[in-house]
Amino acid sequence: MFVAVPMSKFAECMGYCQVQIINYFHLGIKPGITEAARAGSELHQKLEKLDKLIPRVKATRDELADPRVDLDIPRESLKVKILRSNKNVFAYLGRIDKAIRKSGDVYIIDDRVSKAAKSGPFQSKILQLSCYCEGFSRNYAGLLKFNSIIFQIVQRDLDGNIASNYAQKYDRKRKRFLLENFRTFEKIYNKEIAPEHCGSAAKCGACSYGCGFRL
Repeated sequence: MFVAVPMSKFAECMGYCQVQIINYFHLGIKPGITEAARAGSELHQKLEKLDKLIPRVKATRDELADPRVDLDIPRESLKVKILRSNKNVFAYLGRIDKAIRKSGDVYIIDDRVSKAAKSGPFQSKILQLSCYCEGFSRNYAGLLKFNSIIFQIVQRDLDGNIASNYAQKYDRKRKRFLLENFRTFEKIYNKEIAPEHCGSAAKCGACSYGCGFRL
């Protein structure tokens, strides 16, 4: 069986509450659209329109292959896919907000919007960006050369102004953590193990699924 898994949904299930795997993939429960999700969609559309105004010259093959050449890749232009076989064929799918190559390193950038500044990104966002980094490495390393991959989470206010900036290298430790979460997700989907509930009444109150597992 072929299972298409949006990377954002995988990260939300594993970083917020694993019960969402059952709700979304087995029971077909669709979460409500939150105010934050609407604000995030509007922000992405605004940033994409502004990005299209930037004059660019298409990079040559030699420039792509030379990590010393800085690159500014158009927003929302890079799709990534990770295929895994675990009783079913799982296809983890995503689209990168923004990617650049600077001083030999590739930066995978994700813009978030929030009414209030946070001390750091949620675990779900780190998982999502790790997915993007792994997908970029698998899908584009043969075309675009780089030294290392760094993921960057840019937190913006409702007006689009940058409130905070979190960056971290996607290294072996992050990759191991991502692969562990892939395996756990797939075991839950395949009904080999039971999902772990978040155990938080506050999370349940903020959850948009409205499922029967609320505390």
